[in-house]
Amino acid sequence: PEEAKKNNNKLNGITYDDTTYTLNVEVTDNGNGTLNVEKSGDFDKLKNNGFTNEYAEDGAIVFRVSKEINKWVSNFTIDLFEDGIKKDEVTLNKDMTSASFNRISSTEAGEKHTYEIKERAPAEDANGITYDRTVRTYNVEWESNDEGCLVPKVITSDATSLVKKADYYEATVSAFENTYSASATFAPTITKIMSGGKILDGEEITFNWYDVDGTTLIDTATVVGDGSGSGSASFSRIKSYTLGELDESGKKELTYYVQENAGSRAGVTYDTALHPIKVTLEDKGTGVIEKTIEAGDEKTDVTAEGNVTITNTYTPAGSVILQARKVVKDAEGNTVPFASLDATGSFTFELQDEAGNTLQTVKEVTNEGLIEFAPIALNGTDTLKFTIKETGYAEGYTPVTDSVPVTVTVEDDDKGEFIPTVEYDNNSSDIVNKITASATVNLEGSKNFERENKVAKTFEFTLTPKSGDTKNKRTASVPFAEDESTKTKGFKFDELTYDITDLGGLNEKEFFYTVEESKPAGMDSDNSYGGVTYDTTKYEVKVVLKLENGKLVADKYKEVEAVSSEEKSTWEKIKDTILNDGNDSIKFKNSYKAIGELELV
Repeated sequence: PEEAKKNNNKLNGITYDDTTYTLNVEVTDNGNGTLNVEKSGDFDKLKNNGFTNEYAEDGAIVFRVSKEINKWVSNFTIDLFEDGIKKDEVTLNKDMTSASFNRISSTEAGEKHTYEIKERAPAEDANGITYDRTVRTYNVEWESNDEGCLVPKVITSDATSLVKKADYYEATVSAFENTYSASATFAPTITKIMSGGKILDGEEITFNWYDVDGTTLIDTATVVGDGSGSGSASFSRIKSYTLGELDESGKKELTYYVQENAGSRAGVTYDTALHPIKVTLEDKGTGVIEKTIEAGDEKTDVTAEGNVTITNTYTPAGSVILQARKVVKDAEGNTVPFASLDATGSFTFELQDEAGNTLQTVKEVTNEGLIEFAPIALNGTDTLKFTIKETGYAEGYTPVTDSVPVTVTVEDDDKGEFIPTVEYDNNSSDIVNKITASATVNLEGSKNFERENKVAKTFEFTLTPKSGDTKNKRTASVPFAEDESTKTKGFKFDELTYDITDLGGLNEKEFFYTVEESKPAGMDSDNSYGGVTYDTTKYEVKVVLKLENGKLVADKYKEVEAVSSEEKSTWEKIKDTILNDGNDSIKFKNSYKAIGELELV
């Protein structure tokens, strides 16, 4: 039959004999009313062999399996066991999601076997794959249908469909269902660096983590200082990602932002920029969504693990003003008040560094003797050495050879300011000069001597200190000879001398003296003696001594008595005159007249 031809010459259990015999028969007319028949070919073979058919019952079954998974990330192997013994296997992948095992044949009615179909799976789910560990069990018994075919009787709990094909039965096994899942989490961490300083113990610096829009706050983290130059913090919120959030290619790009909240600590420059962190998600079939973390701009410092380093700069500032004190002493070692010297610009001072380089030069000295240099900027914690020297001085002062070494120790108060501690190596900032100023006063007068006879006479005069002076007592004399016709002659005391000690630490001081003519003992009541009438005038003289620009200046005055009792006496400055010119402020007048008596008896 044609159906058998299509099925390897088999049909309903009968195997048809496809042998072909060729039989040749030649018939001729004998001409006598008979036919001559002759044969050739395979008549003998046909007679001897004929046609042989076989009848045998058989059957076949084919198990077909399939795989269902949400994302193909691996190949899967399905094993077929017959009565506990592995018989076959198939491998499924994204290009072949279903396959059939090799056919299983039977030629004996009543033959029974148990088939188990299992997915090959590890002991535990791995790489994001959840395996289908359900075993599909099929009990198969072959039965005859009396048409030469064995029909499989399948007993199973599986939702299996059994479909007859041309020469076998196909059993479709319920699909093996797997799931693939992958996930990832992300939360940035913070490393805070305080360049140039430290994060104070207990100091808190906060940071904000913003979502992809740059404004929605996700979380806040706080770095708490421990006194070192850096600190760290973690955000408590964690972002989670699943497969469903990725695009068709299994990727997604996100950009988050981290920003420091500026503090108020002095000296700190805070980094308040919005730092973008680019997070690229990609599923590579490992069960974990891989993250690639990189900086979103050139100013952001982030590691592959998502640690963002934000650097602040601590720049304390400060300066130190170095001072010294100008001290002036007199010859006896007494300190002269600087304000009394009027010498603020009379000295020059240099500030030198440890190498001897001149940093500053000043000439100004306050009335209190304070020498002050301009502020010196401090650039770090250190110990600095300086020297203050006097390099110039005014006339009337001794030079200073000693210098003032200064040590400045600089500390950081951690609040943005350098704190200098100034120590003078010799525990003194004094620069001491001695003043050598002196002054003299010339005091002179004139003597007018009226005489009838040219009698010779020498007159003496005294200058007596009244107050404030113990050394300037002077005497002077003027002689008149017999043959002189001169009536007026001058006299001059030895000069009065003063030095800085006479001021007694004052800027100005007054000294009072009395100038008078010396009188002989036994002088008459009319102030005469030996015919000479003496001048009893007493001149009150004042010397004003003062210090001007480091020099002593002495001015002399004569008291002028008041005209009336209602007025006060005044002081008239005594001018230097030419000796013997008669214009002296101090004048004495004497006369001589001989007197005799004649008694007539």
